[in-house]
Amino acid sequence: MSSKVVYVRKRNINGFDWVDSLQENSELAGFWTRYVATVQKPLAILVTYVVSNQKYQDLTPSFERMVASLKPVSDFKFSDPNSDLLSPGTELGGVLKSQIEKRLKKAPEPELVPPPTDTKTPILVVLLGGFIGLLLIARLRRKKTKS
Repeated sequence: MSSKVVYVRKRNINGFDWVDSLQENSELAGFWTRYVATVQKPLAILVTYVVSNQKYQDLTPSFERMVASLKPVSDFKFSDPNSDLLSPGTELGGVLKSQIEKRLKKAPEPELVPPPTDTKTPILVVLLGGFIGLLLIARLRRKKTKS
């Protein structure tokens, strides 16, 4: 598979220098990949957006807004145990990962509840059957007495 580099450029996003690149078929055939990277010591940040050929034109404006919103947090404390993103024994982004996993879980199957049984129906059937039986017996007795 060969990829096509559409552009690679240096740009300033929210006061930070980033390298921005658009490539076709770089990771997946039939997909466009947008790479945006910066180095803000002690971090090197790489953001990747991937979209299919069919949706690329529709999503380009959204990608531009996402890229324009990028801003590294310069005062992030990796060792801060009170951080929302990092706590002892977890990986960076563990909170975000758990939120994503929650959203991807299937909704629980609704519990199948049997329809309510109508207890009056069997009683009515029995009574109706008994009544018809009595009518038949009475009719047979009439026929016997007439003959």
